[in-house]
Amino acid sequence: MKLACILFCALLVPALAEAHLLKEYSVSFDCQEQQTEILITYSFLSINSESLVAYLPLDAANLSVMLDNNSAAPSVDITREAIKLVVNLSRGPQILTIRFLSSQYASQNSTFSALIKTPFYAANQYVRLTLPPQAVLKSGLGSAQVASPSLSPQPTSIDFPNGRFRFSWVRSDVQEGSELNVLAQYFLPVTPNLSETKQANSSLLLLFVPFLSMITTLLVIGIIALLLLRRMTRLPGDVEELLREDEAQVVRVLKSKGGACEQGTLCIVTGFSKAKLSQLVTELELRRVIYKKKRGNKNIIVLKNPVQRFLSSNK
Repeated sequence: MKLACILFCALLVPALAEAHLLKEYSVSFDCQEQQTEILITYSFLSINSESLVAYLPLDAANLSVMLDNNSAAPSVDITREAIKLVVNLSRGPQILTIRFLSSQYASQNSTFSALIKTPFYAANQYVRLTLPPQAVLKSGLGSAQVASPSLSPQPTSIDFPNGRFRFSWVRSDVQEGSELNVLAQYFLPVTPNLSETKQANSSLLLLFVPFLSMITTLLVIGIIALLLLRRMTRLPGDVEELLREDEAQVVRVLKSKGGACEQGTLCIVTGFSKAKLSQLVTELELRRVIYKKKRGNKNIIVLKNPVQRFLSSNK
């Protein structure tokens, strides 16, 4: 959307009165995110009236008026079209500055346009425009020979304070009522909306929560299954590491006999007494390493396989 702002600065004096003379007249525009700061400076060579009248935009805010570095208190009158300021002056050279904010130059607009009208004769005129942070001219800067279609008139100088484009126009021997129409077309990089970004991140997180929950569940199940599988497939030799030496000796004999042996034969091979072997067999049964079965009048001691031990330990 094109923005057109006209800044009028004029002097109201009685008819046939002699106008002021300016050594320097400058207007600076500093475009920010939402508002633009405007600074107008009058450096007088001679003052030929007791007051100066200036007209500012209706939305002018944070108004500051200084006369020779001292705060001035102008009278303010709000009309339908502008804010009217009347500043009292004294004879002799003086410097008057008027500073204010205006939303008419807000940076979300892609075109800056201002008509600067020189109120009195000025030996020198300075107009400066500083674009918003990260702003870039739509058609580039152009060259010394070819002006950029995004910027007119061709600036006298260009610099980059704090990484921002600043254009300056300098004119000399400027007559009262002379106009300078400044136009700058630029664009700003799109800044993501923080609330929308947070909402999108929350939605993405909600989508991943069930997936992460499922992965965690499968991982836990996998670990449990692996532990069970390792437990079920432990070799009988692994059991011996958990037994006392006399208990392990009984297990080794059973393994050498194919996993089963008569209790009497165990007594002979191990060299244990019947009482001690009976006690060992009872302890190994309680620990589900072996089980005992009858064959006629004889006891057969059988070494349990890993699966049998696992199943019996979970009964």
